[in-house]
Amino acid sequence: MATPIAWLFEFEIKPDQTAAFEQLVSEMVDSTRAERDARNFEWFIHPDGRTGQVYERYADEAATLAHLRSFGDRFAARFMTAADPVRFTVWGCPADDVRDALSGFAPTYLQSLGGFSR
Repeated sequence: MATPIAWLFEFEIKPDQTAAFEQLVSEMVDSTRAERDARNFEWFIHPDGRTGQVYERYADEAATLAHLRSFGDRFAARFMTAADPVRFTVWGCPADDVRDALSGFAPTYLQSLGGFSR
């Protein structure tokens, strides 16, 4: 059975980068929507207009790696120009290849204690 991988990534938009960041998010949403095994890709912004979060969930490790390759090839440089990472929390126990792909963001990994997802 495939194990979904999910995370919450918190960011802070750099000064004078709001318009560029909003355009980038729009492009990333369109790109990720086309990924068959992307389950959630939801962006949220705090009322301060500078801090926010993105919740992402992928069907399995293959889908996660495909998304990360696309992000790296198409969006990572622009993202890092427009925003600073604040916190990155990954849920589950992804294999080493996914951990390696995420390592540049120094994520914290949380293991399931109980519950369910539908």
